[in-house]
Amino acid sequence: MNVKDMSERWAKEEKKYYFPDVGKYEYVEDYAKRLTNHQKDDNFYNTSPAVSPNGELVAYISDKGGGTFGVWVMNLKTKESREVVSSGRSTDFEELNFLTPGISWNPKGTKLAVGGKAAGQDVIYIVDAVSGDYERIVPKMQTIGGVAWSPDGRKIAFDADTGGKHTDIYLYDVFKKTTSKLTNDIFTDRSPVWSPDGTYVYFISDRKQYLSVRDLPSDFDIAKHDVDARDIYRAQAATGEIERITTDPDVGKYSIAIAPKGNTMLYVADYNGISNLWKMDLESKNRAPLTNSLHEVSPKSVTHTQRSLVSLQSHQNPNHIATATLM
Repeated sequence: MNVKDMSERWAKEEKKYYFPDVGKYEYVEDYAKRLTNHQKDDNFYNTSPAVSPNGELVAYISDKGGGTFGVWVMNLKTKESREVVSSGRSTDFEELNFLTPGISWNPKGTKLAVGGKAAGQDVIYIVDAVSGDYERIVPKMQTIGGVAWSPDGRKIAFDADTGGKHTDIYLYDVFKKTTSKLTNDIFTDRSPVWSPDGTYVYFISDRKQYLSVRDLPSDFDIAKHDVDARDIYRAQAATGEIERITTDPDVGKYSIAIAPKGNTMLYVADYNGISNLWKMDLESKNRAPLTNSLHEVSPKSVTHTQRSLVSLQSHQNPNHIATATLM
């Protein structure tokens, strides 16, 4: 069978399987406002949206700057966007980590933290949102994933590994220029997000019930552990003590955002087979869906205002970015 015939047959079988369910879901345009348009901008990739603390701007990674990936900032009122900084221009700024993207605003909304590569190693760039001037933080890690600026602006949480088979959550002190570990064990911890008061760092992990190394049985074998497990946890920023938030590790979870008052958690989970946005009351642990999207979505940030504007990335082909007022 040639490729053309195989593709046509595959498309027919997929339509037979999925079309009866299409009416059960919503398109992203039904509940959110689209911000990027790949056809108009003649690009393909828009990812990692982050709404500024005051809700007036959104930063994101895009390839619409002529083929290279850059950090763009859009005014949500006028919809005008501009490239703040571009990668691929020198060894000082080789590329952005668009496969494991993360952008975070400082509390004043004047600077952005974003992961990237320089001189062959992963770094964190601190970029001025107006001028595009940047400085590099070089924690000497093999890979750096998500980054999150603390509410007081003093620290940046990020997930990284030093060459092993798992990642930990690290804290970088912006003023002291020192790095410390928040989690330190054999499990994989990723996607850190701060609570609004800076007390906790939320993250996704495969650790299941093992909140500390003291909980591990003497005969524990990581090779037999379910490394595909996904639950949400939070660690006290001061002590590192970990608390489990969700208890359904077989359900995929991919992104976290904490509402401004700190009592509600937004997260992406595929309870119905498609990654959608859910909310959980952190006191009662009751959860409810916020979207019923036909296409997979990911929240990346929430404003600090009472409107609680959520930035969303829709995983259509190509990806596009939208905002929704959901709370």
